Amino acid sequence: MKSKGAGSQKSKAGRNVDYNWDCLQRDDIYRQRVLGTESGASNFIQMDDKKQLSVLSMIIYIILILSAMNFVWKGGVIEAKFVVTRAVQQWVNNRHFDLMMTPKSFSDINHLDHVKDWLRYALPIIISPPVQQANFPLYGVRFSLRNVKTFNNTEPRFRELAQVTWNDKVGIDQSASSTVSSFTGSYDNDDTLSFGAFREFGFNSDAAKRVFSGEATAAEITSFSLSLQWCSAPMATCSGELLSDYFYDRSKSTDDIVDHCNSRCEQLESKGRLCHCWTLTTTHCNFYHVPQELLQSSSPVDSPCWNHTNGVNVYPTLIEPTNGRTSYFPLMKRFVHTDSKATGGRFSEAYGKSKGFLQGLNFWTQEQVDNLVALQQTLSNRSNARSSPSSQGLMFQQLNDWILGGFLGPTTGYLVVDWMNWNPNHDVVSWVVLKFKADASGLITTGRSINHLVIPQSDLDLLRSDPKSFFWPGFNVWHALYILLVAYYVLKEFYELISTGLRYFTGWQLVVDVGLLLHMTVIGLRYYHHTTTTFTKDLATANQGENANLDISDFEQEAVAWSNFLLASCFMMVFLFGALVQYLSDLVPRISVLVHTVSRSITPVFFLVIILCDVFFAFVIWCNLLFGKSVKDFNSIPVSAISLTEMLFGRLDVVEDLRVAFPITGFFFYLFFMVLFFFILQYLSRAIVLTSFDDASRSFEDRQKAQFIATDEVASFLKLQVAWVKKAFHLNVRARDLKSAGGMQPYPTHKLGLIPFTFYCAIYVIFVSAVLWVPEGHDVIESLTSALQRPTLGPKGNPLSREINYDLDFDRIETREDVLRWLAVSLPKALYNSSESGNVLSNYPAAPEYKQVVINDWNILMGQTPVRLSLSYDHLSQVSNNSVTSRLPVPQLVRQPDSPDSPVTTKEGLKDQRAQQVLHRYCGNYSVEEKGFSCMLSVDPAVTIPALLEMRLNGIATNQTREVKLDFVAYNGFLDMFFYVAIVFDFTTSGYIDKAINVNPIKLPDLSSSFFPIRLILEIVIILFTVGRLSKCMRAIYRVALAGINKGNKGQAKAFGHRLIVVIQVLVYHILQQPSILFDFLSGITTIVTLVMWYSFVLLDLSQSFYFAETPNWTPAQCALTGICSDAAAISKFARASQQMKFFTQVCAANTIFLFLGYQKYLSAFPTGRIIAKAMLSGFADILCFFVVMVVLLMGYVSMGHTIFGTLMIDFSTLGYSLITCFQMFLGTFRSFAAMRQANSFAYYFYWYTYMVLFRYVLVNMFFAIVAKHFQREDNEYKEQSEQSEQRQESQEASRLSLMAAAKLAAKSLVGVWSYKDGTEKLEEETDAGIESLAGEDLEVLSTPKSGRGVDTPMSTDSPLLDDSFITADLVVEPNWKFLPDETRQWAVDKAKEIFRFIQQNSRLREEVEKHNNQQFDIDHIQEEAETSITEKAFNLAKKAEKVKLDLSKGELRSLKVVHRDQESLAWYIMKRETELKKLEEAKTMMQERYENLVNATQSLIATEEEPDS
Repeated sequence: MKSKGAGSQKSKAGRNVDYNWDCLQRDDIYRQRVLGTESGASNFIQMDDKKQLSVLSMIIYIILILSAMNFVWKGGVIEAKFVVTRAVQQWVNNRHFDLMMTPKSFSDINHLDHVKDWLRYALPIIISPPVQQANFPLYGVRFSLRNVKTFNNTEPRFRELAQVTWNDKVGIDQSASSTVSSFTGSYDNDDTLSFGAFREFGFNSDAAKRVFSGEATAAEITSFSLSLQWCSAPMATCSGELLSDYFYDRSKSTDDIVDHCNSRCEQLESKGRLCHCWTLTTTHCNFYHVPQELLQSSSPVDSPCWNHTNGVNVYPTLIEPTNGRTSYFPLMKRFVHTDSKATGGRFSEAYGKSKGFLQGLNFWTQEQVDNLVALQQTLSNRSNARSSPSSQGLMFQQLNDWILGGFLGPTTGYLVVDWMNWNPNHDVVSWVVLKFKADASGLITTGRSINHLVIPQSDLDLLRSDPKSFFWPGFNVWHALYILLVAYYVLKEFYELISTGLRYFTGWQLVVDVGLLLHMTVIGLRYYHHTTTTFTKDLATANQGENANLDISDFEQEAVAWSNFLLASCFMMVFLFGALVQYLSDLVPRISVLVHTVSRSITPVFFLVIILCDVFFAFVIWCNLLFGKSVKDFNSIPVSAISLTEMLFGRLDVVEDLRVAFPITGFFFYLFFMVLFFFILQYLSRAIVLTSFDDASRSFEDRQKAQFIATDEVASFLKLQVAWVKKAFHLNVRARDLKSAGGMQPYPTHKLGLIPFTFYCAIYVIFVSAVLWVPEGHDVIESLTSALQRPTLGPKGNPLSREINYDLDFDRIETREDVLRWLAVSLPKALYNSSESGNVLSNYPAAPEYKQVVINDWNILMGQTPVRLSLSYDHLSQVSNNSVTSRLPVPQLVRQPDSPDSPVTTKEGLKDQRAQQVLHRYCGNYSVEEKGFSCMLSVDPAVTIPALLEMRLNGIATNQTREVKLDFVAYNGFLDMFFYVAIVFDFTTSGYIDKAINVNPIKLPDLSSSFFPIRLILEIVIILFTVGRLSKCMRAIYRVALAGINKGNKGQAKAFGHRLIVVIQVLVYHILQQPSILFDFLSGITTIVTLVMWYSFVLLDLSQSFYFAETPNWTPAQCALTGICSDAAAISKFARASQQMKFFTQVCAANTIFLFLGYQKYLSAFPTGRIIAKAMLSGFADILCFFVVMVVLLMGYVSMGHTIFGTLMIDFSTLGYSLITCFQMFLGTFRSFAAMRQANSFAYYFYWYTYMVLFRYVLVNMFFAIVAKHFQREDNEYKEQSEQSEQRQESQEASRLSLMAAAKLAAKSLVGVWSYKDGTEKLEEETDAGIESLAGEDLEVLSTPKSGRGVDTPMSTDSPLLDDSFITADLVVEPNWKFLPDETRQWAVDKAKEIFRFIQQNSRLREEVEKHNNQQFDIDHIQEEAETSITEKAFNLAKKAEKVKLDLSKGELRSLKVVHRDQESLAWYIMKRETELKKLEEAKTMMQERYENLVNATQSLIATEEEPDS
């Protein structure tokens, strides 16, 4: 019943759509005209004014995605950067600075004394020697310090205790994050006064740069000192505190005495005080410490010994004149603020171009130091060789001088330590930044970041050829394509904005615009990085063989520019893939439902989160007040909010800390918080998504009924391609006929079929378990692994602090020296000391004179040389003259493990002569199988231990080493199992050592054991069941394929290609209808593969003929039977067998999955199982579309994580790892929250929160909504079918009773009239009962079969089938027909007649075929020809329509656009005028009210004046 004013409108598809026109107002129509249908209001006329995208546009956008990924990742080389980061991070993190109680490293720093110790005892070891001989520090380390202002304490109560406090309790108000802005900012709280005093060593002076670069003269080189630089003052005595004295041998020369006393003063340290001056007397030397107040800015000698800088250089105060005495003092300086001194050279600016105290520490390699000392001895003609100081020692002395000179103290607010590393193997420059932030409590917060630049030789060549090129190095076709496509989309969107006006602004359009803005930002930042490549250009312009003069500030600028480019790129990736969903939504209608669900649910979920934030903030305050003083994760409001959010998403270490500090209170807090937020947020969001999906589905169905939904463009495109293929190969096979071809039931899906299938699965599981022995093998693997990991490497000391670390084991191996130490110390402990002394198995039972190696009491190593040590080496190649390495002070020989000529195959290929000699002594020739040199280790510890010790001392692991591998075979008699053990140390080119202990169990089948008959029976049962299942499955497949071929074209059925395509189509259709068929087939095939692999293992010569001889020597008989003639051959044999067993185990595991998935078919015999199966099948299309959307959105986050976190975290180092990490985050098992925050806090917050809200609270609930929808539909259908079945049974029963009654009545009538009255009455009663039971039933339906044709269809061929004169315009009952133009109505009548004639001709042809009783495929052929004809006509008409549309767009539509703009302007004008009119009416009303009030007031005034007169 239509309401008043209701009417109908013709939709695009020609259907009537009813509207309640009374609900529509004029303002709604104007707003729809100006703002579009999707502007948010609901009272619009239903129409689809959104521009639909095409398949071609989606293909172009996919090209944009590919070009964008190449644009970002081609230059980044994320994987190469990560492997370098992993090596550098491990080296920096694990250098200990305190070994007294518990070893402390960088992550353990929490107060200022830790920072001082780390700088002195850890930093020199980090810098020199270089990281694993692969990452070489460049030139030196930069120190950027900011101090905090102090003032006199004004608090009278505590003034005596603390006379000075910080001016601002916050200190340097920045965080220890990874961004440069965390160090720069306001300097109002900075103390800029110079302070302290330190002695400057020669290696850290400006003169050292001239000496080491080769620019100094011979005289300068001879007089140069790497240690302190001294100056003498005759007739003077040092002032200050006397530290010590030294009585020298008066027989020595004065120069020797001076050198000796200089050295003693340099090394002297007493109670944290250094020697600043010493005085030479006639008998001894006095050493003094000069306090700060006795230091002066003027030189005590007339001619300074070095360049004097006012405000920087300081000198000790000397007592003059003093006869017979001479004072000596070193070069000393103050720590001066950058505003008060000139900077330049390698350290021209502080970190982030900030203001503060800048100090530089030069680094010279040990080779450079040794060469300089040798050159000085040559130039000075010294006969006695002088030992070179260590590079580590020099750095330690300068750092120690800084620390004791007051570099870090109570006013320290922020310290940044950074330097550059170069990896010649990956062409990567890494910039390591370490931050230390102090607050007024004395707590030190640390931070770390590592940035990289990849500088290949090709980039340098391009810069040399064209230094001012507009294009950056590495610019390729993909980069150009990306820029062009971005420009195209920008112009396109700008045109859309101009042409559509305010209707342009929609939700999806905002995503597109933000994405385009990010694209332009990425391109701009990429070009900006190209303009800041001063560091790279300096490398390119430097001469080969000369060290380039590089500035860390230039590299910082370039690295920060690249980091900003990656930051913008990571956000761009999310929007890049997110916009692809818009294309899928327009092209696939099912996906549009999901997109509308997301858009509908995002806002409610977002507001739900906002509502819960109120309560969440209360919890934040609660935990901060209650736990903040004891648990660091709640020490402030922001940190508490972050911790609670991460705890909600799966972070557990907070819970552990809370449980330790507050066992009871913390438990109830965690329980209350998780119950309140986790479950409420989870289930409320689910309710929102379910409701949104239901609304979107209803809207989709309503629009589909009204035919407002566009066709599935992707499906149409694919169908068109399939049609062209069929036409090209003359394949006229209809898909709908192939779907119904034959049956596909390998087994009857009866409930009882579950019993034999369960029996078969149990037999298979028992067989696999009996063959693999998983639990027992696991115990032995754990025993062997712990025995190899447990032994320590022995004491390892810190050469600077003189402390010793005893707590080093297999897991802490980091260097080549650690590997050699493990071989020489830990391996013998595992082999010879892991079992009890006097173990009966230590001797060979049949021949006690032979020894055996036993690990953990019961695991016997096989053979008299049971352990094989394999060493693999790579050749070292000279770097190119045009490479970066040739311009840096680093080794010029690098490994190239990927080169085919890289492996060293002869012992003479080793550069290290000592290692070469060890190989000749203990190892054999190169083995192709092992890809290295094999050394067999004896069972006798007296032989093995000295050999391993010699290998360590001679450094058998050199810079050429690729891999060190130890393997052996262990036998456990209790389990009668062998175990192949391989310990592998992989020396990567990044400097990181990959280490692993792999243990593979091998159970050799024993044909003589009592278990063999049982196993044989199990195998026979499995074979019978598998053959039976496969035979039935193949039989059904054959029937279906044969039926499909018979359905095909009769003339082409004999062609093999045609038959093959038909068979493939049939199988695909039936597998999609019944996926259990695929699982049955796969499980059958994999079971056969499993059995074949098992019998191939059983038939191995190792399984058939291996035995232990009377002596542990390999006999000729064993050599002939098994091919094992030595211990090395036995290890190789078992290694191959272990790989075969490992692959067999993997196939068994996969087959188990396929096997148990087959349960689904048997569970479908039960009603509930059938409903679930049908729900999954009916919802397959929706689920598939859901997974497409999920994968697209997921790839955006995968790409973002890989881009911004991939260089720092192994979780995002590759796309595969990024994908796994995203699933871990979704499941709540991800734990590396701190690493993500430290990498980039801003990107972390965006990434983490948007990802979790979108995937955990929207998408996963959308999947549940899809399943629930189809399950509900199938459940309703099942209930309807059950009801219909019951009704049919009742109807059949009533019909049966009625027929019985009629039969009885007929029988009685045949007998005659003699029947008794009582019998007649009884028969009539039965007849009436039968008829009454049929009350309400359609008797005609029960008795008369329905025809396949309607009653109106003319069946006779004599009738005038082709008479179409009855089709006229008068037959049309559509009320709006009369409003159409005459030409349109006449065209419609003509087309209706044409279609009528076509249908009647084909119907008549089919009736002729049926009349002559032709075969089924002839009828199908007629239908196929008709369908082909219709398809061709539709295709031709579509081409004509497209041509007409193109002509219209070039002509009439252009003029319509002008009218369209005029209408928009008119609508805007009307809306504006109506708004002004409303304002005027309101003003008129207000003025009218004021006028009336004035009149009333006047009248009352007049009335008041008249009353006294009256």
